[in-house]
Amino acid sequence: MKSKFYFLIAIFIFLCLGYKPKEPKILIIGDSISMGYFSKVKEALATKAIVLHNPGNAQHTGTRLKKIKDWIGKEDWDIIQFNQGLWNLWQ
Repeated sequence: MKSKFYFLIAIFIFLCLGYKPKEPKILIIGDSISMGYFSKVKEALATKAIVLHNPGNAQHTGTRLKKIKDWIGKEDWDIIQFNQGLWNLWQ
């Protein structure tokens, strides 16, 4: 009976102290507009998610198509948000 009690206490401690839910990973891929709001999104979700932006300016869809595999990498993203904005008007 004592061993069952200690086992339950150990499980309780593990669950309370050792369990940390996985934070969702969000990738924002976009141009200068997305670079402008990225820091606000990252700050707003700081305690809820890991928010990253592609390096630099993603420019137009052509650039995105060339570099998307590098930006996504082998990461298991929960959300990928795209914003190419007005760049596509000139391409």
